[in-house]
Amino acid sequence: MKEARAEYARITSRRHEGTFVPPNKITVNEWLDEWLAMRAEDLEETTIYNYRITLDRTRGKLGHIRLQELREEDVEEWMNWALKHGRLRGGKAGTPLGVTSVDMSLARLKEALGRAVTRRLVSVNAARAREHSA
Repeated sequence: MKEARAEYARITSRRHEGTFVPPNKITVNEWLDEWLAMRAEDLEETTIYNYRITLDRTRGKLGHIRLQELREEDVEEWMNWALKHGRLRGGKAGTPLGVTSVDMSLARLKEALGRAVTRRLVSVNAARAREHSA
């Protein structure tokens, strides 16, 4: 009962502050699709194509995760994996992705997750503090 009251107080406080994020079941892939559709209204077709290719590098490892459950550790694990095996060959992990490619994917992911914060789908951007460590 004490925990329920504490949670209620936390939610009430966040609602009052305007920082409450209602629960949802959107996955990273679903959000990336929606975000790309929104961006397509403002960007050239070739730019959207490049964004799509860049984000495809993250989808296999992160796409199935619910957006609200994505952690900085997940992004870090993806980066480490991508720097070792990220270039896919026939759907299987292959050779390392270059630092520039990983940085480009991370930049798009940060941008998409930043928009998710603005839309109150998540409370924090799990990719915001990450940079490559190679």
